[in-house]
Formats: sequence, structure tokens, C-alpha cells
Amino acid sequence: PSITVTDRRVAICTLLKSVKFNKSRARRLFAGMIPLLNKILEEESYFPAETHQSEGEDSTDGRVGNDSDGDSGEGRNSRGKYEQMNEESASQSVLYLRCCAYLVEAYLQGLIERTTHKRKSRNKYSNNMTIDSENEINLQTAVPIIDEAYQVAEILHSTLFPLHQLSTADPPSKTRKQSKQTLSSIFAMCETYWHGHFEDREQFVTQLIPLLLIKCLDVTAQKADIKRLHSIRDALNLLDFEDEESIASLKLHLLRTVSSPLFLQTAEGRKFISHLFRLHPSFVNDLHQAIKVQLPCVKRSILKAYAEIYFTAWKASCDSRNNDSEEVDRDDIQTAIEENVLQDIMHAGIHAAVPNTAKTVRSVL
Repeated sequence: PSITVTDRRVAICTLLKSVKFNKSRARRLFAGMIPLLNKILEEESYFPAETHQSEGEDSTDGRVGNDSDGDSGEGRNSRGKYEQMNEESASQSVLYLRCCAYLVEAYLQGLIERTTHKRKSRNKYSNNMTIDSENEINLQTAVPIIDEAYQVAEILHSTLFPLHQLSTADPPSKTRKQSKQTLSSIFAMCETYWHGHFEDREQFVTQLIPLLLIKCLDVTAQKADIKRLHSIRDALNLLDFEDEESIASLKLHLLRTVSSPLFLQTAEGRKFISHLFRLHPSFVNDLHQAIKVQLPCVKRSILKAYAEIYFTAWKASCDSRNNDSEEVDRDDIQTAIEENVLQDIMHAGIHAAVPNTAKTVRSVL
């Protein structure tokens, strides 16, 4: 039987994961990708919409009052052929990006498997529990990666926002459909880079987090999307809450999660919202106010979800307050939750003017 494209892709990715694919081979492979990737990025050949628009404007200006009916027909045919070629070129560029993402992800997975195996083998013969505990922490230290693979991954990550714009543009086309698949492949590559604890992994979540968050808030979102976002929740600790302007848009999207049915109905979604309470003391009250306006008009199951979120957030702030490795002062977060959230709920439950609202608020407590 003939070998399918999927079979070939699996075979190549398996080779990249194997020990036979050593560092020198990896350098040659990824170094060969970089020039074409840079060219695609510079020319934006994966994004034909702007080219179509500019060509349409130029051709309109050039034919006013000059073209005959016959010439106009030939011009339209010529433009149609050009647009078809341009679309095909864009499609090939998008597919190339996707193939590169597959190869980088496979290489990273191979590194993770080999690194984990070496470190666990090193610890296998130790009977000292204290040393084992320390070595377990060392499993989270940064894993080195060759410069060529890093450059390829960096270029691919930089295309996430343009590809997202292309995937949501109208009208639908072959390239736009492929861009969604490529976007998903680069998502997976960036997630693998983050979970593998590779060097400078924070550079690969700056575009990943906002886009994955947008995807989770979309009406077409699936539970699997929520799980993916929850799995990289620690990357949110990198946000600079002291610089409000830099994260203003992202904060608005994060606040939308507290009213998303999919987030509230899934365990990972509720855990994700609880984690948001532990990002920064100033964000605690914003989250609480976003939830508070929902309380009078939601179902009992949603009230239970909010109660679970509040309790989990408060308990986690108590458990981690003595952890000196945390960047944020956990004492301040615990105080913010107790004073700005829990006491406010108790006050509303006692003093609410509408009996039904008071009952609803007390059910959360």
C-alpha cells in the first residue's frame, strides 16, 4: 500500500525524537529552515489579503478612462490569474510554517524524553529521600537547546498574531483554513517548549497566552482548549501588574473568564479562575467585582462553582504564604481575599435590600 502524507510525517517526527538524530544533524536541519522562514516573515507571503487590496486599488486607478471593454476583460483575467497564483503561494508558505512547527515540536519532545530519562536514571540508585526531593526539583531546571532550533521556534512564535488575523478574515479560503491548522501546530510547539522547561521559555508564551485565551472564550471553544490553557497557567505569573497599560487588554479577557459557562462548568476552568486570584493583590478585587455582578441572576450550579473558586483561591493563598520563592507577596493576596472578597460577601449577605439577592449571596458562603 502507498504511504500517505500522515505516515511520512509520523516517520519523520519519530526520527527527530530518536537518539540517532544528534545535535549536529539538528543544527544542519534547523539552520536550513531559517533563511526561508525569514523570507516568508519579511515578505508576509503567508498573508495575501493586503496584496489583494493594494493590487485592486492600483489597477482601478490605472484603468479609469483608458481601458476598452476588451482590455478590461483581459485585465480581469490577468488579475484573476495573479490572485490565484498569490493564493497558492500563500498556501505553500502557510504549509511550510506548519511543517517547521511539526519538526521543532518533535525535536523538543525527543529532548524532553532523553533529558527526563537521564535525570531519573541518575536518581534511581539514591536511597536518600532528601536528595531525591532535591533532584525532583532539578527536573524543573532550564533545559539547554541549540541556537538554530531556538531561532526557528522564535520565528514561528512571531507569526501567531498574523496567522490568527488570517484565520478569522473574510471571505473563507483555502489559505485561511490552512492557517487555522498551522496556528494549532504552532500552539502545540510553544506549549511543548513551555512544559519542557527549555531555556528562555517565557519568550514563547507572550503571544500564546492571549490567543489561547481568546480561543477559550469563543463560542466554538471545547473543554480541551480549557485544559490546554490551564496547563500553562503558571505563565501568567510573568505578567507585570505594575505596568497597567501593557496588560490592559489581557486583563479584560481574563475577567471575562468568570462569566464564561465553559470555564465554570469544567474543573480545569474553575481551577484556572482560582489561580487568577493569586496573580496580584490588585487583581483580586477586579475578579471579585466581575463575579459579584453575576450572582443575582445565575443558576444554583453556577453559584456552587463560584463558591468553589473562592474557597480554592483562599485556601491556596494560605498554603503558599510562607513560600519564599513566590514573586508576589502572598500575605497581601491572602489579606486581599479575606478583606475585599470574603468580608464583602458576608456584608452583602446581611445587608442586601432584596431578599432573593441576600439568599443567593449566602448560598455562596
